[in-house]
Amino acid sequence: MDHVELLRRCSKTYYEYSREASEMGDFDIVMFMAEQAAQPHVKSPILRVLSYTPRTHRIRELLAVLAEAL
Repeated sequence: MDHVELLRRCSKTYYEYSREASEMGDFDIVMFMAEQAAQPHVKSPILRVLSYTPRTHRIRELLAVLAEAL
């Protein structure tokens, strides 16, 4: 399995945890898991296009790198 697919699977797992937390009404965990899901989701196309991932976890910075790469 390549790293892009690994990032996508990781993102999907965090997303599923956020949905479970939402069903339980634990909205702090929902937001945390949603952010955790967004990071690898944005990093995967960056890795595919640029062949590396930035060492940041800030969504805005990741989106800026992705926008510039595309």
